[in-house]
Amino acid sequence: MHEALFVNMDTTADVRNQARRAADGGGTARTETAMPPMLLTIPEAARVLAVGRTTMYELIAAGAVEVVHIGRSARVPIAALEAFVERMRSGTVTVSSPTASPAAGRRRAAPGRRVPQRGDQGRLFGGARQQT
Repeated sequence: MHEALFVNMDTTADVRNQARRAADGGGTARTETAMPPMLLTIPEAARVLAVGRTTMYELIAAGAVEVVHIGRSARVPIAALEAFVERMRSGTVTVSSPTASPAAGRRRAAPGRRVPQRGDQGRLFGGARQQT
């Protein structure tokens, strides 16, 4: 059963290669060895780990996953993802979301600003408020 699956995959790969050669103008057959990428973009790394993009950025900010900067671009080495998964499996790394804390959901008032309270009418409106 598994052999049939591999045969079908090989056939599909051959069809793709033939189509690629035809699109190239039918040139001579080349042996192409596709090298897997060493570095992934952050969205690609998130897909590999099956997590969201935001979670991936949180892992990077926490130092749990290593990144490499090339100019202004951040890339994640495949080896860093493998090391992260191994640390997670061995239990040496615990990852917690900063949004999981109860205080994260509360919004703080901007510094130096005060929310008006009852009894502030005089200060706000320049005198005592008239009762009607």
